[in-house]
Amino acid sequence: MTLLEQPELNGCDYTGGARTPWHTSGAYTTPNLSLSTGPRLTPLALTEGFSSHLGNQPQHRSNKSQRDRVAVIMKTKPPRKRNATKVPYDASKRDGKRKAVADTKPPIASSSTLSVDPLPKPPTAPGKGMVLFRDVCLDVIRKFYPNTKPRNDFDIVQLGSQTKRADDPEALYAWIDECHKSSVEILGREVTEHSVKTLLDTYMEQTGKKPVEDDPLVFVRPIPDCKYSIRLFPGALSASEYCMDFVDSATGEPVNSPFEHELWSVPNPDTPWLSMPMVGKLRSAERNHGIKQEDIRPGEEKYFLRDGQTCVLMRPGKRPVRFTVPVRRRPELQEATEAVDVLDLPKVVDA
Repeated sequence: MTLLEQPELNGCDYTGGARTPWHTSGAYTTPNLSLSTGPRLTPLALTEGFSSHLGNQPQHRSNKSQRDRVAVIMKTKPPRKRNATKVPYDASKRDGKRKAVADTKPPIASSSTLSVDPLPKPPTAPGKGMVLFRDVCLDVIRKFYPNTKPRNDFDIVQLGSQTKRADDPEALYAWIDECHKSSVEILGREVTEHSVKTLLDTYMEQTGKKPVEDDPLVFVRPIPDCKYSIRLFPGALSASEYCMDFVDSATGEPVNSPFEHELWSVPNPDTPWLSMPMVGKLRSAERNHGIKQEDIRPGEEKYFLRDGQTCVLMRPGKRPVRFTVPVRRRPELQEATEAVDVLDLPKVVDA
């Protein structure tokens, strides 16, 4: 198991649902040890298969007649002719002595001599909405392990990718040292250190992380006849994700499902005929990942929505609440499409 294939890294459960490079591919690949030839169907297998096929026929024919029929079929099959030009050597010209042949196979590289050139290099300039993975890990460590100070980059990756351990520095250091020892034994120290640094210096997207104050893309709207509000905040821009949670209208603090409700995705009411007439019940990200409602960390529950999606909040005994998620303009996508002239027309008019 390599460094980036450890369960602690692949199955990370840190706050924010960061989309890390190892979610799609590992930093290293092992040699493809595939067989050059597949299983062969030998003449013996063909004969046995043919005989077993004959065994399924009616038994009025004697065994001798069956053997004769097999012999006739096998004899009537013309032998395959060999093309003389394709013979690799002339046996008559061989002297019967084998010559020593140098071993041309490349030696298997040890873990200390593995090349690190194929490693993915971080982009020189981050895209919009991207953050450095090192900063993400440090935020997680400050939140979940305030008493444990990372000693090096390996500590940052391990602690920043695992949030279910107790904040016990002595136990955490022992666990990290064991992980580091295992990685060095498999990959070597040079590859281990290089892979960790490459990972931490990679820019990536976050989705689901609770927003900071004064973010212009955060929208809070009070729910009628309720002391709580709906808050929309941006998620991964590449996936056109917007996130939603509930906050206390008086304090602005996020809360987990403060009242009985159901959230449904519905067609756009302005143009329902442009989409399939389907509705779907939505669940929070934590519930979709199998976390019980009572086990969700306070204030961490959130829903993943999409730009332009229309939703309806249903509450027992109260009027439904409908809203449509804002759509973020993405000039880079418009530039990538074919250049066209856009006519200015109103989107909605009175009938």
